[in-house]
Amino acid sequence: METSVPNLGLISGAEFVPGVTNPAHWMKLKLMRHLRSLPADYVIIDLGAGVQFNSLDFFGISDHVVVITATEPGAVMNAYSFIKGALFRKMQSIIKITRRSPRSSMRRRSIPGARAVSPWNGFPRR
Repeated sequence: METSVPNLGLISGAEFVPGVTNPAHWMKLKLMRHLRSLPADYVIIDLGAGVQFNSLDFFGISDHVVVITATEPGAVMNAYSFIKGALFRKMQSIIKITRRSPRSSMRRRSIPGARAVSPWNGFPRR
C-alpha cells in the first residue's frame, strides 16, 4: 500500500486471515524468502509480544534488530525473555542440536578376550 510519505510502503496485517498467525513450515519459509527479496532498503516487521517460534524465526532472519518495550518491570522481563529465546533459537539453528536416546550412547561393545567383571567381586563379605 502506498503512503503519503515518499518511498514508504505499508503491508497491513490488520485484517484477520485464519491461520496467518501460525502458518505451516513451508509457508513460513516462503514468506521469509519473499521478505528477503523485497526491493527495499529497510523492512520493519512488528512481531508483537511473546516467545513463539514464528516470532523468533522472523527475528532471527533479520540483519539488524530493534526491541522496543515499556518501562514496567513485566514488560522489561518479557523483552529479556524474548531476546534470550531469540539467542537460543539462533544457537540451535547454527549448532543443529540433535536429540539422542540415552541408550544409544551407552551401547555395549564386546572386546575380544575380555571377560565381564562385577564391581562387587573384590569386596570382602561380612
